Amino acid sequence: MSTSAISQSVGKAPCGCGCSGASSSAPCTCGQDSCTTCPSPAYVRPEFFAGQLLTEDDLQSLVNYVAAKNRLHARYLFGSGVVCGLKVKHEPCKCGKVIVEPGYALDCCGNDIVVSCPQPLDINQMINALMIKLRKGYDCGDPCAKTEAADATASLSPVMTASGTNSQPTGRPKRYCLYVNYCEQGTDPVTPYATSTPCGQSVCQTTRVQEGFSFELRCPTKDCDCTPAICQSLSCCLGDGTKADQIYALAAIQKQIAQRIVSATEPILRGISPEYDPIVVKETMAELTRLEAAGDFDVARLRELMVVALKAASNVARLLTVGKHRLEVTEEMKVSVRKAAEILGQRKDRLPTHLERTYAQALADVIEILVSKYWTFIERGLIDDADLRDLPLEIRFLQWDAVVNRTLMLASIAAMRAVREWLHDRMDQTGTPADPPLEWDANYTLTDGLRVQEIKRIAVSAVHVAENCTQFIRDCRCNALLPPCSTCSDTGVLLACVTVQDCCVTEICNLDRKFVLTGPNLRYWFPEIQRLGRELEKWCCPSRECEQIVPAKVAYGSLPDFGDALFGGMQATSGDTTSTIWTRMDEISKVFTKLRARNGKLGAERNIDIPADHGLSSALDEIREEISALKIDNAKLRKDLRAEKKSRAEG
Repeated sequence: MSTSAISQSVGKAPCGCGCSGASSSAPCTCGQDSCTTCPSPAYVRPEFFAGQLLTEDDLQSLVNYVAAKNRLHARYLFGSGVVCGLKVKHEPCKCGKVIVEPGYALDCCGNDIVVSCPQPLDINQMINALMIKLRKGYDCGDPCAKTEAADATASLSPVMTASGTNSQPTGRPKRYCLYVNYCEQGTDPVTPYATSTPCGQSVCQTTRVQEGFSFELRCPTKDCDCTPAICQSLSCCLGDGTKADQIYALAAIQKQIAQRIVSATEPILRGISPEYDPIVVKETMAELTRLEAAGDFDVARLRELMVVALKAASNVARLLTVGKHRLEVTEEMKVSVRKAAEILGQRKDRLPTHLERTYAQALADVIEILVSKYWTFIERGLIDDADLRDLPLEIRFLQWDAVVNRTLMLASIAAMRAVREWLHDRMDQTGTPADPPLEWDANYTLTDGLRVQEIKRIAVSAVHVAENCTQFIRDCRCNALLPPCSTCSDTGVLLACVTVQDCCVTEICNLDRKFVLTGPNLRYWFPEIQRLGRELEKWCCPSRECEQIVPAKVAYGSLPDFGDALFGGMQATSGDTTSTIWTRMDEISKVFTKLRARNGKLGAERNIDIPADHGLSSALDEIREEISALKIDNAKLRKDLRAEKKSRAEG
C-alpha cells in the first residue's frame, strides 16, 4: 500500500482521468438504431473467440470495463464519504501530530480508499506544505520547526514548557481540514520482449497498478447552507420560497373567483334564468345561522362563511326571476344574510391576501344591494319586466353563484399582473416556455360601466394565467423529486477538521465528515433493527441451546412472545388499510414498553429476583387481556369487512 503523509494538490480532473478507465466527458451522440448507445470506451466489453489474436489492448479493455463498472456502482449507488473507521485522534506523546485509524472511504469518482493500518501524520509539516502551496511555491520556513525538540514534553493544552511549568497559549487558534485522496502508481516493472516493430520499446514497463492514498490539509471552506439538494432544486426553479408560496395561494384564489365568473357569463349572455331549490335555501340558511352563532372567526371560518353566505344569497336572489315560491321568505332570513355581510365587512382584514379581502368586501356589498333594494320584490314575488331588465350586473352574477363589482375586477387585474410578472420572471430564469403562450403585453382596463363581455375577457385571462402559474409551480415541485446524477469536481474525502494553536493540535472534530449510508451503518445507528432481527430469529428458528443460556422464564415474569405479537397483529389486520396495520403494531409496541417498565421498576426497588406472585402476575394478566381485546376487535373488523364485501357483490 503506497502512502504519502502530505499531498500538495487536490485532484480536480474529471472521473476517469489518470485512472484505469476512460473519461466520462465524451459527448453523447446517440444513434437511431434499436439499441441506442452513447460512445464511451469505458463501458465496452471485449468478446473473445477461438483463433483470435489477442493484443494488450484487448486485455486492457477487459480490465478497464470491470474497473469502470465498479466505480460506476460505487459512485451512484452509494456516493462519496467515509464508510467506516478513519477516526482522527491525538498522538499521545506529540501534540503536533495525529493518527488516522484504519478504515474505508469512497471518493466521488467511486474509487475505493482503504487505509489498512494506523497512519501517523505531522500536522505542523502539513501546515508548512499548505503555506508553500498558498504562497505559490515560496518557502518562508517552517513556523513550527523550533518546537520539534520540545514535542516530547508538550501537552495538548495548555502548552508545557521545557522546565515543566504550564504556560498559556500565545498564538491565535487556526482551523484546518484533513482530507484523504485516492492515488495509484505502477509497480513490478519488466522489460518487454523484442518485437518486430522497428521502434519497439526497450525500457521497463510496469505490470501492476498499486492503489493507495494520500492525505492533504486544506483551509476550511466558508460555512455553507447545508440545504438538501431537493431544496436547492426548488430554490433554483421557484426562487424565494416564501414569495412562491404567496403567488401560489394568490393564483389559487384568483382561479376560483375567475372560474365562477366565466361560468356565469354564458347563461347571462343567453338570458337563461337560474333554477331555484327551496330545500337548498333551508339547508344553507341553517348552516349560515350555525356559523354566525359560533363566533371567533379565524381565516378558515371566514372562508367557510364566504362560501355559505354566497350560496344562501345566490339562492335568495334567484327568487327575483322565478317569482313567488313555496318557501316563505321570512325576516329571519333577511337578518341572517345581512349579518353575514356585516361579519365579512368587519373581519375581512384577517384574510391573508388583498384579493381575498377585496372579494369578501365585494360579497358583503352585493348582499347589501340585494337586501336593501330588492328584498321587497323577493317577499312579494313580483317584479316588472322593466325592473328585471334593469337588474344590475352584480345581482345577475350573484344569481349564478358569482361575485362581481368594479372594485373586485380592479383587484383581479392587479392580482393577475402580479402573478403574470412573477411567472414571466421565473420562466425567463429557468428557460421554460409557456404552453399555450401567455399574453404578456395584454392591457386590461375597465370602462366606466361594467360589461359582461369585458368581465368575461378579464376572467378568462385570469384563469389562464392562474392555471399556468399553478402548473409551473407544480412542475417545479414534482421535478425536484427526481434525483440528479451526482457531480464530481473534488475527489478528496473529508475526514476531520483540527484546531491548531502554538503548533499543537488542541481540538479534533471527526463529525465534519460525510458518511456513506450502508446497511452496517444503519444497523449501528439504529440498534432496534438488529433487535428486530434477533427476535424474529428466535421465533422462526428456536434453539434449545439458546434457551439453556437465556431461559424463556425469568424470575419476575416473561414477556409475551414478540414473534407471535408481530405476525398475529399483521395477520389480524390483513383486511385493514396500511395505516390501520401500523396503528395496531404501535399499540402492541406500547404494551411491550409498558411491561418492560414495570419489570425494571420492580427489580430496581428490591434488587432481587421477584417471584411471579409478587403482584406481577396480575400485571401480566392485564396486558394479556389487552392483547386479547385487540385480537377480538381485529376479528370483528375483518368479519364486518367480509360482510360489506359480500353485500356489495350481491348488490
